[in-house]
Amino acid sequence: MNPSSFRCPIPYTKGSDAITIASARWRNLQRKGECMAIKGVWNSEIAGPYGWEPVGVLFLKKGHVHGGGAHHYTEGRYRKQKDGSIRFEVEIHQFGKKRPLFGREREHFPMVAHLEPRGDFLQGEAHIPGRRDHRIQVRYRRVGKYPD
Repeated sequence: MNPSSFRCPIPYTKGSDAITIASARWRNLQRKGECMAIKGVWNSEIAGPYGWEPVGVLFLKKGHVHGGGAHHYTEGRYRKQKDGSIRFEVEIHQFGKKRPLFGREREHFPMVAHLEPRGDFLQGEAHIPGRRDHRIQVRYRRVGKYPD
C-alpha cells in the first residue's frame, strides 16, 4: 500500500469479530502511516537558516483550516488530492511585527501549500498562487485531537 494513500479500505469480514478485526486493521494502518486522518491540531513550522522554526498552530477539520500565532492568523481550506497529497489554500493575515515571506513583507496574502503526509507530519512546499519564484519549505506536525 502506498504510504501517502488516503484510501484505507477495511475489508468486510464475516463473523461476530468483524468490527473488532476491522478496527484493529485500521489502527495498525494508521500507526504505520499508511492511513492518516487529517482532522486535528497541528504545529506549523517553516524551514529557516537554523532549521525548522515554529510559526503557530492550525486546526484542521472537514476541509477547513483555522489557526494563528503571535503575529498572524490563518483561514482557508484543505483538500486531499487523488495522489494522496494534501493541498492547502489559505489566507494569511499578519499584524504587529510582520515577517517577510515570499520575498517581501505584507499584511495579507494568499498561500498555497502542496504537502505529503509522513506519519504525524505533513511536509512540502508553499508559495503565493501564480508565483512559484519564491517558495518556502513548510512542515506541520500533529500535536493533538481536534476539540469537539
